[in-house]
Amino acid sequence: MPAVLRITGDHLALESIARESALAIEETTQSRKKLRQWTDATQTDSTYRLVVSHSDGDHVPQQIEEACVFLEANEEALGSIFNALPNCRRTLDFSWDLPDGSLGQFNRFPTTLLSQLNAFGIELGVSVYGVANSTD
Repeated sequence: MPAVLRITGDHLALESIARESALAIEETTQSRKKLRQWTDATQTDSTYRLVVSHSDGDHVPQQIEEACVFLEANEEALGSIFNALPNCRRTLDFSWDLPDGSLGQFNRFPTTLLSQLNAFGIELGVSVYGVANSTD
């Protein structure tokens, strides 16, 4: 799985921004479009995603490096998106493969990345997937 930036918020606003953006933002297959509770029942929320690294879960350090480059290269475009969606939830989710039988694994998130995430109001997420050892 690649590292992705997930943006959750008003469906119509996200759909419009995804259509107009130069970035490859797409609605996720798990997007709920659920009815908001305690507000106008006609509004729905969706989750859209933007791939920030195509490296998979066995290459977390490469995902982190590519995410830093992506955030820096797209600072202006991301700023425009987030200014248009001030109440959206933003999570940069790294995919981390943990091989079967592993006791643990270490990856570090450099302060450069954490500063970039903080500047955009993006949460850091790590999705850990247990994977079977290859029999090759």
